[in-house]
Amino acid sequence: MKLNKTMLIVALIAMVLVALTTVVNAAANDDLYSYMEGVSVTVGGKTYKANESQLLALKQYLNSHELTNEQVSVVKTNVAEIVKTVESQNTADVSKFSSDAINKISANIDKIEAATNVKINYISADNTLQIKDANGTSLIEAKVGQSTNLVQTGTSYVPYIVVSGIALIAVAVLVAKNNMKKIKNILGATISNIIVAFIFIVIICVTIRFTIGDQLMQAIALINLVSVSDKNNNTENEAIKIDLENKNLTHYPAWGEKYGTLSIDSINVKLGLYYGDSLSILRKGVGQSVSYFPGEGGSIICMAHDTGGFLKYLYTVNVGDKIKIKTDYGNFTYEIYETKIVDQLDTSAVYLQEDEEILMLYTCYPSNSIGHATHRFVTYSKLIEGDIF
Repeated sequence: MKLNKTMLIVALIAMVLVALTTVVNAAANDDLYSYMEGVSVTVGGKTYKANESQLLALKQYLNSHELTNEQVSVVKTNVAEIVKTVESQNTADVSKFSSDAINKISANIDKIEAATNVKINYISADNTLQIKDANGTSLIEAKVGQSTNLVQTGTSYVPYIVVSGIALIAVAVLVAKNNMKKIKNILGATISNIIVAFIFIVIICVTIRFTIGDQLMQAIALINLVSVSDKNNNTENEAIKIDLENKNLTHYPAWGEKYGTLSIDSINVKLGLYYGDSLSILRKGVGQSVSYFPGEGGSIICMAHDTGGFLKYLYTVNVGDKIKIKTDYGNFTYEIYETKIVDQLDTSAVYLQEDEEILMLYTCYPSNSIGHATHRFVTYSKLIEGDIF
């Protein structure tokens, strides 16, 4: 496993995104933020620091959770030791770290967990860092390292086509031969029946996917829209509010939590709005990457699948169309002022800024591509109305 550009820094910052119950000293939060903002790691002759989205995630957490001086001290001390240990290895390949270095880093992580009452897990299968609080609530699930492309919001139909192609070829062979008795004599009746059953099932599955697949996805979206099970029941048992003076939420949704709805009347879309952009979240509705929240005055970055019931027809919207977001703490209306088609590698198409509230919503393009779409259709909308509860 190799360290990507910001792999280590992501891990270090995520370690301090924790759920704490002691509220003591706001100055300690500022101290920690300033410290993490300046942390850097030099390995292999290259120096890495936290990017904007990682620092924003930390800032949002600290806006709603005040740490004690003791907790901040523990985090800072152990982060410094981790940085020192990593730099002593002089390599970006974790597999080449000495066992002593690995043990030291593990011990530092254990100390941070003990001081902040969280559990830090690294899921190597998909290179994801997962942080949970004492109640098991997922605070953040982040890819380790810098993403090189916009989130994949489409479905690849290649597997369906390959399997159906095999099935059709098999059917053609059977029809051409037109003699099942010979096949049964060669393969045996049981095997022949299994083959026929397999072909029949594949044809049914492919037919369903390409005929009523969109309707099924629409039904799933509707179920998730009205579901309350995605609400986080462990978030201090209080509704999310917004601090208008400082333009930040009193506390933030947990990773995977549904905190509102997003609707576009011009294309008849209404979906649940979730914090997070993992594949499991995007199966439910609109996902939001680490960015500002409605009402905070900065850019909001959202995305959803391009299938029926989701954003299949986003590409048909026009400048002037409205996008509405309803949350527990307010309703917000945005007006589309620009749309564009961008390459999936063009990460500059969506960006963080805090000077103006802009909603950036995108999906894969073209809709329902055979393989994974290589482009994204992006809408840019400005806030024109906000009703805070």
